[in-house]
Amino acid sequence: MVTLEELLAQIIYQKNIISKPNIILMHGDLDQVVTIESFLEAKEFFGRHDYEIETKIFKNCEHRIPTEGSSLGLQFIKKHLKQK
Repeated sequence: MVTLEELLAQIIYQKNIISKPNIILMHGDLDQVVTIESFLEAKEFFGRHDYEIETKIFKNCEHRIPTEGSSLGLQFIKKHLKQK
């Protein structure tokens, strides 16, 4: 069952969104600044609202972007710039 708060948030969301860019979410499994639950909530939110989303969880990684993340980010940008 949807709460009134969730329903109002959906209405506000739908009225204010004018574009849906492709998104990549990356997260370190040892991150103590942003929890894995927050990462999963964001992933679920964007998926529920029909965003094109890619995700990556890095093993043994805290709150930083590892070299692999920089490479994935660059590949993501190049891939999606070509589509425009």
